[in-house]
Amino acid sequence: MSREPSPSVAPDSTGDGPDGARAAGRAASQGTRGHRRRSLLRAAVWTAPVSVVALSSPALALSPGEQPVVSALGWSNTLAETPSEFRMDYSVDVPIGIRPTTTSWRYQPNTTGNSTRYSASAATANIRANIGEAWGEIATLPLDSYSERVFCHVRGDAYMPYGATGTQYGDWDLQLAWAGSTGFSTTSLSAQSMDPTLADGDGRPLGINAWDTRTDPAYASTNQQSGWANFTTTGSVLYSQFVVAAGTRRLATLGGNRSPEVYYQFRNTDTGSTWTHEGVGTAPQLISVDGGNYATGTGTTRTIPTNATTGNSRVGPRLSTALGFGVDDRFTLPDEGYWQFLIWPQAVSVGHELEVPDGVSWDPAAEEGHQIGSVFYFSESSGAVFNASLQEIA
Repeated sequence: MSREPSPSVAPDSTGDGPDGARAAGRAASQGTRGHRRRSLLRAAVWTAPVSVVALSSPALALSPGEQPVVSALGWSNTLAETPSEFRMDYSVDVPIGIRPTTTSWRYQPNTTGNSTRYSASAATANIRANIGEAWGEIATLPLDSYSERVFCHVRGDAYMPYGATGTQYGDWDLQLAWAGSTGFSTTSLSAQSMDPTLADGDGRPLGINAWDTRTDPAYASTNQQSGWANFTTTGSVLYSQFVVAAGTRRLATLGGNRSPEVYYQFRNTDTGSTWTHEGVGTAPQLISVDGGNYATGTGTTRTIPTNATTGNSRVGPRLSTALGFGVDDRFTLPDEGYWQFLIWPQAVSVGHELEVPDGVSWDPAAEEGHQIGSVFYFSESSGAVFNASLQEIA
């Protein structure tokens, strides 16, 4: 397996004192609910990097009632039952060495009560290889002699209770528990989901986050969750890390009951830069993701094909396959920051000669994309240090 070298940490050059730095870091951290979407590259002016020696100093403590504020970077903003998967990338500013003791999440549909909460405790060293309920560090950025910014990824299952509509909206509820603190860091993230009971079957196709493993003769690895938390110091990333999938349970009698194509694009949330295989700044590109990624069965209860390690079912192709590239082919993102991998599923009619009604397919020019992957791009000069345990899924 290959990985790019981790950058070194730049020496301290600011002389910022501890009182001002810790006060600034804690000013907005007292019991805040909701989330902030941080500008990574403005943060990546990296105002006060410190030496490696400072990073090895004893961990500082949180005071009772103090909860660091979670800054959401990207998350699975669509989900389907079944599968029902949670993915999230975030950053949080903490005293050096402080980490969450427990990370938990659940999906809260707007139409029903509380759902099952999933959780993970200690960080997983190589989070990219994990297919269970887990969280792990992607990178750390020294802020001053007392605090650091930690970039993390969370993944796992999710259970959703449903109402009686084909498509509904809700929120992810994320909680981080901290040693020494009596409360939680909480954040709420919007998401759209499909109803498995299909009382009316009139929903739209949604992006699917591939889950668990799948045998594929073209790839040595069976891991299908490698689309999230990719990392690079040069901008170079493997196409084959990303599995592209969309699904729908829309009834054939209504038209638009399959989603064999999607538009895709990589987007930098800090700079606004975009990328596709056609180049920097190009519009979302249409690709085929057909291969059994649509609902099967009849009537009002149908199932998106179940993932299987035997290779008997599949969710969708890897991006390299969809574009006609090889497993080792790479692309290069143009600038640093946090990159979202977004798709806009398109609907077609199968089984009935019906036109797809307006508003069923997703419009990349007017609607938010469905996130099914991510890339952290920090150069060696940024001051950020990637977790040495991370690996590409080769």
